[in-house]
Amino acid sequence: MRDYQSFEVRNVVTLGHSGSGKTTLVESMLLHTKAIDRIGKAVDGNSVLDYDAEEVKRGVSVFTSLAPIEVRNTKINMLDTPGYLDYVGEATAGLAVADNALIVVSAKDGVQSGTLNGYKKAKERKLPTIFFVSKLDEDNTSFDTTYNQLREAFGKAVIAFELPIMEEGHIVGSINVLKNKAWFINDRENAKPVPEAYVSRVNELKEQISEAVAMADDALMEKFFEGETFSDAEILKGIRLGVRSGEILPVYSGSAVKVIGVERLLELIVDYFPTYAEKEWLKPRMKKAILFNFKPQKVKPSVLKCLKPSLTHLLEEFPSLKS
Repeated sequence: MRDYQSFEVRNVVTLGHSGSGKTTLVESMLLHTKAIDRIGKAVDGNSVLDYDAEEVKRGVSVFTSLAPIEVRNTKINMLDTPGYLDYVGEATAGLAVADNALIVVSAKDGVQSGTLNGYKKAKERKLPTIFFVSKLDEDNTSFDTTYNQLREAFGKAVIAFELPIMEEGHIVGSINVLKNKAWFINDRENAKPVPEAYVSRVNELKEQISEAVAMADDALMEKFFEGETFSDAEILKGIRLGVRSGEILPVYSGSAVKVIGVERLLELIVDYFPTYAEKEWLKPRMKKAILFNFKPQKVKPSVLKCLKPSLTHLLEEFPSLKS
């Protein structure tokens, strides 16, 4: 892995209820970028993230794990956190060094207490946030039900950017609303026209996105009310502003196990999430006094934040560093 400058780095913490599929999604990202050759399971002892003996024993994430992912000349530091409240300290450590949040929601279970708590924590830290509706490859799942629950819980800022294509209750592909294209599991490399059954829904979502984009900037709002169509550059600008301000909460969906929707999710992170270089002054939290202020720069000496030392292997491992 090459050295990356701060403007080439995205730091993203995964949040959500225990069992929602956070770790599987991050491993799916690693699989898509060919960093690993298969998705592992903690209970089988072959997960690259849940590898600690305690995690193998329990079959769930216990510690926050760091997974660096390289895509489009960008390094995405994925911070995979446990969902169980018993390990809230680990999730807090991930939140402390993250600049963005990815909340994973199971399409089988919908919005749960871990979803609500994850969003609350992200909002407290003013982290730009996106959602991923997972496990659509499993039986008895519903994207529409989960999506409606998200809108009820977090408002109209929640907008679907990626729709699953379902056939007889099984996911066979996904549609990217912005690109107005569909991808199928049996032909991943070639985009196809949106299936006729989904055209009306896609157009409705595109209108919602345009309206949200208009709210992000006065000039864009004026153009919207005059009935003019936004250019691709204006849509990009508006979504970036909306995601940063929290006025747009994109929802992506798919299957981590079948690596459906993962590529466009990574593209979203690169295109719309702020970089570490955009970070404002970093103020170390100390009870008595603030000794130093830091601001990430493109050229200045590196500023590092320590994620956490490994207490389990303190004598064997270095702390994980965010740069």
